Amino acid sequence: MIKYYVIFLLLLQVNCISAQIQSDTLVDYEHVYYRMGWFDFQHICLPTDTVNKSKVFELYITLGCSYEYDNEPLPNKILQFSELRILSIDKFNITSIPSNIKKLKHLQVMYLWNCSFEKLPKSIGKLTELRAIDVRGSNISKLPKSILKLEKLEWIVLSKTKFKEFPVELFELPNLKEIWWFDNDPDIIPENIPENISIFTDKDR
Repeated sequence: MIKYYVIFLLLLQVNCISAQIQSDTLVDYEHVYYRMGWFDFQHICLPTDTVNKSKVFELYITLGCSYEYDNEPLPNKILQFSELRILSIDKFNITSIPSNIKKLKHLQVMYLWNCSFEKLPKSIGKLTELRAIDVRGSNISKLPKSILKLEKLEWIVLSKTKFKEFPVELFELPNLKEIWWFDNDPDIIPENIPENISIFTDKDR
């Protein structure tokens, strides 16, 4: 059984006091579940010099409060964790996803919830291990053609986005099973849906 080690690095909203962690033993860990919170993207507190980045497989970042943050692109520091399998970011005003996200070539699950970016980069087609994409609550209105290279993709969440036309190109993905379309216009969903794909809308709640 793989051992999961939980490390907390919390930046408190009021006093901006970061919790102390012992990171000098991380090099011996088989698998690290790394959870953290940020005060903002201008003051990222990733201990990239002490954490063995090759052993961080899961990264969860959540705002967890109603404070308004300045818009910022996805920080490049995240891309230093090249062995990530799961990346989850919630409630940050991320204005753009850099093309060099392709460096996360082992990524299998990408959750970018309630962020403000308007598109996914073409380079997402390089993340060929992706099984799940969740961009609910973003300002995305179109998918790059390169998404058709994600042949292992099984699940995509496009709920509460800005699509004016349904992305029928998704029907070409050989392993896609579910499309979540909550809080979007159900009338733009085509009638001819492949039998192997389920589309969930508000009526399925």
